[in-house]
Amino acid sequence: MYIEEAYTEQQKTVDGTGKLTDATIPYLVFEALDEAEALGFAFQEIPKELEELKLLSVSISERKAEQIFLVEAVYGVSNVSGSSADDEDEEEDAVFNFECSTGSAHITNAIKNIPLKAGKVDPGSFIGWNGKSGDDSEIAGVEIMVPTLRESYTKQMRLNQLTIAFRRKVAALTGKINSKTFKGWDRGEVLFLGCSFSAPEKTAERVTVTFNFAIQLDEDNAEIEGIKFRKDGWTHVWAIASTTVEDGKTPRNKVDALYGSQVYQYADFGALGL
Repeated sequence: MYIEEAYTEQQKTVDGTGKLTDATIPYLVFEALDEAEALGFAFQEIPKELEELKLLSVSISERKAEQIFLVEAVYGVSNVSGSSADDEDEEEDAVFNFECSTGSAHITNAIKNIPLKAGKVDPGSFIGWNGKSGDDSEIAGVEIMVPTLRESYTKQMRLNQLTIAFRRKVAALTGKINSKTFKGWDRGEVLFLGCSFSAPEKTAERVTVTFNFAIQLDEDNAEIEGIKFRKDGWTHVWAIASTTVEDGKTPRNKVDALYGSQVYQYADFGALGL
């Protein structure tokens, strides 16, 4: 293995006197078999000081190729008034908040339609069908209440950790779903809604950062028109319908096909450090 600086992506900040206050230096690790090997090698090889700054953290930022990893080294002031270097480097646990309420969803298929009076057409599982076929067919659907789950994690972070590189990482993960188990939720159940923080840019030492997530549960026994299937959390399910008319029978709207569409990309939320 070997390591090189990625000079074009460095982030450095100086104060009004021109003194370096914090820096994020990216490195490329080559010929590493996995993230753990790349991270361990980088930690050994990366300088522990940059001018008067101390190395605060080393993290995997991105896998560029099968055996090439982008690693970020964060430098800053490791000792502040009233605290030791060990205290400054210690990570605090995130504060967890959970909310379960209801929200609305528009559906076009019922689990079961109950005929209260026989009609000239059979809607099948469709809700609010106008009884017409082809281009004239319309399905109104209905708004229903569904469970809405929200989680947030509030964490104290050092201001010099909230670099442009960190903010880019957050932006890249926002609007994606978890590619592996996250905080006890199964793969694909968690949607990252982004994070927020606010603090004086020059004087703050630690900043309160809030990470927000929405949860959509997997459904093992979802059902449309007697067709049972498994629906992964944020997968969107939709149907193709057609109208059939058999001799002497009522015209019927029926499901010809069901599809589950992946509408969110998967990502590893481990990079958030929660």
